[in-house]
Amino acid sequence: MKQLNILLFGIGQIGSALVNKLIDRREEIYKAKNIQFNLVAIANSKFVFWNSNVEKREWFADLENYKAPYSVAEIIEKFKNEYAENLLAIDATADEAFVRNYPLLIENGFHIVSANKHANALNIEFYNQIRFYLNKYNRKFHYETHVGGGLPVLETIRGLQDTGDTITKVKGVFSGSLSYIFNTFSQADISFSEAIKEAQKQGLTEPDV
Repeated sequence: MKQLNILLFGIGQIGSALVNKLIDRREEIYKAKNIQFNLVAIANSKFVFWNSNVEKREWFADLENYKAPYSVAEIIEKFKNEYAENLLAIDATADEAFVRNYPLLIENGFHIVSANKHANALNIEFYNQIRFYLNKYNRKFHYETHVGGGLPVLETIRGLQDTGDTITKVKGVFSGSLSYIFNTFSQADISFSEAIKEAQKQGLTEPDV
């Protein structure tokens, strides 16, 4: 059995859904892949919640009760002292500044999984720095877009390229919220503002809309 020790940054819609999915599907994943997920720490922008045995969906209440301030360096040090291998940092934030921590995480043994669109969209120097660290420390960096209500755009493109296809153009409406709003507005007898409110109720818009 392989144990994966997970550090999750970001507990908005994406991060929270991931935690609940890991809790709900833990046994199925273990049986299918022989991998045990150990969700060691969950952090937002200010606080971290340490729990190596998150079993219940009431974890958010536990986070509020047992949260503590942190620095990324402090979290890394605790992981290095208590968990020797199979370290995974998941970035479910939308924070441009947070991706600057990737080199430090990689250097200290963490693989990276990211839903943060800034991770590959900063300057080319930072992009190359990440690849240099990944190669130097033999770490992996997995990422995907979360456009279009979770469409796996990058994985689809990678799959086409891996099989020898040449992509000449990509076009479409890559926004789940806009697709829903336009379709609802064009087909239902409601105002545009009502269509937006309905998209908000469905959880399709950004949290700050």
